[in-house]
Formats: sequence, structure tokens, C-alpha cells
Amino acid sequence: MDVGTAFGGMGSSREMTIASLAEPAMLMAIFTISLGSASTSLAQIVNSIQSGQLLLRPSFAFAILAFVLIALAETGRIPVDNPATHLELTMIHEAMILEYSGRHLALIEWAGMMKLSLFCYLGIAAFFPWGIAASRDVRALGLAFVALVLKLAVIGIGIVLIETGLAKMRIFRLTEFLGAAFLMATLGMLSFFILE
Repeated sequence: MDVGTAFGGMGSSREMTIASLAEPAMLMAIFTISLGSASTSLAQIVNSIQSGQLLLRPSFAFAILAFVLIALAETGRIPVDNPATHLELTMIHEAMILEYSGRHLALIEWAGMMKLSLFCYLGIAAFFPWGIAASRDVRALGLAFVALVLKLAVIGIGIVLIETGLAKMRIFRLTEFLGAAFLMATLGMLSFFILE
């Protein structure tokens, strides 16, 4: 808002709209996984997934799908937002940082990369925890690091395939997109109670 243009206010209001729709779906997806492991502790969720208790359950599949949709929306990736655009009608996150340059822009871009990294790490820990080191010896930590790099490479390939295969959706369709994510998370929770 400091620069005196309308882009900052427009982008921040759009970002808050997306966040207010994505957060309940995110909580519902994590809650669905925590129901299957009977704990809200991430360590207990990892142990229950590694033991095979949550595999091949419909609730687990719905929660993964909801988490992927939410991660795309929260990190500003295509099809929700295009981080490389400068068209004023389609900008969401980019509208807030349009007037920045230099070290301030670098810090904002770095924060966006950290947010994407945190979503990737949370998704790996909550849904694909195989390869996490069980002890603190050097060999186990080295194997865990290699497994983490491979998982991040698979996620990167998935993001590339999504961004090259889909176009950015209209901003008025975002409510349907995030509503579908919430619906998937809710269906996961309901399928846990009904089927499992």
C-alpha cells in the first residue's frame, strides 16, 4: 500500500480470499489423516503410515488429493495463480510485489520459495514418510537425505507437469477449485467414519 497504487490492495484482498477458503480445507485434510492414526502428533501419523495402517484407504486418497489442491492454491502455482504474469486482471500474489525491487523483492520471493518448500516437506511427512531416519547415525541420516531429495524431485516433476498441462483458471473459478478441495477433505473424513 506504500507505493500508492491499487495493485497492493487488490492483490492482498485476493490473497486473503484464497487463504480464507484454503485454510479450512487444509485443516480438514490434516484432520482426516489424524483420524486414521488416532493422534494429532505428526510423529504418530508418520509411524502409523509407515506401519501400513493408513494405506489403501479411501480417506487417505481423498486427503492427499485435497492437500495437493490446497498446496497449489496456497503457494500461488498454476492453475490458481501464475507467478510469472504481470497482467493486472489475473494477478493475485504478483500484484502485491509488483512495485518492489532489489533486496525487498528478493526477500519476498525467498519467502514464497520457503512456503512452497514447507508445503512439500509437510506433504512428504504426512503422506509419504518412507525413508525418514529412525536413528541418528550417519548412515541412516544419509539415506534419509537421499530419500528426501528423490521425493522432492518427484514433487518438482509433478509441479512441472501440472503447470505445463494446465492453463491458469479465471479468478472467479477459484472458489469452485477450493470448494472442491474442501469437498475432497470432507469426503475423506466421512469415508473414514462410514467405510473404515
